[in-house]
This record gives sequence, C-alpha cells and structure tokens, in this order.
Amino acid sequence: MEISQPIIVSTFHTSQSPGSKQYLHIFQSLTDRDQALEAATIEDEFDHSFAYLDNGALHVEWRNKAGIIQFCGSGAYSLAWYFCVHLSLGEVIIKTDTLSLSAAVDESRNLMLKISKRKAKQFKKESTYQIFTEEGSGVYLVELSNIESVSSSSITKLHQMIGDEDIHGVCAFYWDQSLQKGYLNYYTPRHGRDQDYVTGSIHQYLAAIVENNTGTQKQHWKQLSSSPGELSILCGKGHVQLYGHCKIQS
Repeated sequence: MEISQPIIVSTFHTSQSPGSKQYLHIFQSLTDRDQALEAATIEDEFDHSFAYLDNGALHVEWRNKAGIIQFCGSGAYSLAWYFCVHLSLGEVIIKTDTLSLSAAVDESRNLMLKISKRKAKQFKKESTYQIFTEEGSGVYLVELSNIESVSSSSITKLHQMIGDEDIHGVCAFYWDQSLQKGYLNYYTPRHGRDQDYVTGSIHQYLAAIVENNTGTQKQHWKQLSSSPGELSILCGKGHVQLYGHCKIQS
C-alpha cells in the first residue's frame, strides 16, 4: 500500500522561481509499487515517482501522462531530497532497471545528486548557433548567442536548425562565461509535454559541453520555462553533481 497521499515537492525552486512540481508516491514494498503502477492513470502535466525504500536503496520508476520516463533528473533529485534532507536519512542510492545514482547531504546540509557525465559531440555549426549530440541518443543541444534567443526558442525553430533527424529531446542554451551562469529551455514532446519545466537529466550533457569549451567546473543554470527554476553544477571526473533547493507543497 502507498504510505501516504502523494507528496508534492517544488524542485529546483528559488525565491523568484517556482521550480518543477514533482509527485512522489512512496510504497512499503516492490509488490505494492508494481500494483500501483499497473493501476496508475496520469492525466496531469507533471512527472510522478513511484518508489519504495529497501536497505538504503530507493527503487523507482518514473511516469507521466505519456508513459515511462527512463531518467527523470528532477524526479530523482526531489526523491533524494525527501529522504536525505526532509527525513534526515543522509544518503541514498536511487535505482532503476538501468540506472544507479548516489545522493548525499554535505556538511552545509546541501543535497548532492551524482549523475554520469556523457559526451556530446559537435553535430553542426552555423554563424549564430552550434548543435551538439551524442550519436544514437536522439538528444540535441543547440547553443545560441544570447539569453533572448533561448527565451524565445520553440521546438519548431529548433527542429528547423537540426534538420530531418529522429529527435527525442532538444535543449536550447546560452552560457555567459563572465557570470559563470547559463540559461536553457528543454523540449521533450515524446515525454508528455512540449517543454520540460526544470530538467536535471540534460546536465549530463550540458555541463560537460561547457566544461569542455570553457574549463568551468562550477556552473549555475536557470531554466526559462513557464515554471522556471535554478540549480548548480559541479563537474567531476566522469560525473556531474547537481545541487538545488526543494520544499514540500502544502
């Protein structure tokens, strides 16, 4: 059985930005979780984590109205924050059929979620933009020349830049080296909505691109979506650490 009603967490929020609303469904066992997944009908615009805790490991499956999400970064972060910070567990491992992620609280009570770093290579370069992708991933990252271009981006415009490719997700971004800050929008029409509110998973590529191009390991990112949010990044060897703020919605 589900331990409580869904827990709603504002993820990667700030005093100025609401962040991404994540729904957490916590169960007592694998059987309870899987029965809930079979019966689940999701009709809202948000991501849902279905999880149970077993010996320090959170076994999770992410869903939204389009179906299964292979890797929901903001969902993983909100789940880790709920157990590590809100319930004072300190550290957890988050597991799916294909992923194993570690999360822990540091001395300043900040939550760190560690994800793998993935290398996207340059796919195309024009005078006002360049495009990166990891072959076979279906994920494209379009570097634009200013914040305004990111803010006014659309999936239609980005598709035109990329061309006739099989696109699973596309990220528009701008990095301001003088401020050590980046701005992005992420479009995921295959995942139930045109625009992701605040993404965590794209930083496995995005943080690595900026680190490779500028040498910057400590990064701050703001997502310019209809429900914006912010997070910080620390690049390590082979991995990226995500940091941000969360709170439970009443």
